[in-house]
Amino acid sequence: MTDLTKKPCACGGEMGQIIGFVPRPSDEGLTPVRKGWYCVECRAWEDAILRETTVENI
Repeated sequence: MTDLTKKPCACGGEMGQIIGFVPRPSDEGLTPVRKGWYCVECRAWEDAILRETTVENI
């Protein structure tokens, strides 16, 4: 799998991943999920979809 922690932005900057947490019904813990990517230079946002939401290592 490719590294999804960063992506190039249309402005020429770099978008960094934004991680959120959702509750796990099995044991009341939290599971990390990738919500999308944000560029601090131009304030652009891109949503993560399908398999992109899976986070393997934080």
